[in-house]
Amino acid sequence: MTLQTTQYDNIHIVQLPEKLTMANAAETKESLITLIQEGSTRVILDLSQMSFADSSGLSVLVAAYKALEEKSGKAVLLSPRPNVLALLELTRMHEIFELFTDQSAALKHVAA
Repeated sequence: MTLQTTQYDNIHIVQLPEKLTMANAAETKESLITLIQEGSTRVILDLSQMSFADSSGLSVLVAAYKALEEKSGKAVLLSPRPNVLALLELTRMHEIFELFTDQSAALKHVAA
């Protein structure tokens, strides 16, 4: 799976798939980890198109967070839909990831 990525200076905005489930979690995780290992340490995970995630999908977010933490990097989540936001809050992932609804604010935060 190739993730759609947009780059602003040294920041990558990664568009996550509409559904992040066991069916595509391994591929998505591999793509994200490869991006991080290749030097991307400032990442915005764009959830604006995501309508559903299961526990395997959430594990992708955790793996990206851990990989970035090892490289003193930073990741934030951008524009989660209401049902995905509810899942992030239920699992308390909103406590480890900062959430943004505005892309320019997310870019400014990650750049700092």
